[in-house]
Amino acid sequence: GEVSLPHLLKSADVMRHVMQFLESFMRFQSGVEPGAAIDYKGVVVIGTVYQDVHSIGKDLAKTLLENYGYRVIDLGVQVPLEKFIETARAEKADAIGMSALLVQTSNHMITVARMLTEEKFSIPILIGGAPVNLRHAGYVAMQG
Repeated sequence: GEVSLPHLLKSADVMRHVMQFLESFMRFQSGVEPGAAIDYKGVVVIGTVYQDVHSIGKDLAKTLLENYGYRVIDLGVQVPLEKFIETARAEKADAIGMSALLVQTSNHMITVARMLTEEKFSIPILIGGAPVNLRHAGYVAMQG
């Protein structure tokens, strides 16, 4: 089916509000006091790859990871590829998560995996988005 741009933008806005509500609700349910120190299971650097402005999937992944006890460093959208690696090193991250909605931008995930190999930086890579399938994941894995 077809969706008009105004409807698409409105649905994205509604999703952002729902995610804010869910984040607050999950924090309340877990009994975490605002401002209290949290003992995290690990650290994940997450972002939408360069040239891609889509954030709903990334935001959902961030919320789920936080709900399961991970500290998530959200780099936002259109993240320069080097920024994933620099931040992961600086924050001593346990994983890097990358999101892409567009086929063209999903190839940046392969580039980041190649860069990690060249820099001899071994870290798990989490990838997601509309163009990501087992074949694409295989390409990313072959680089790493």
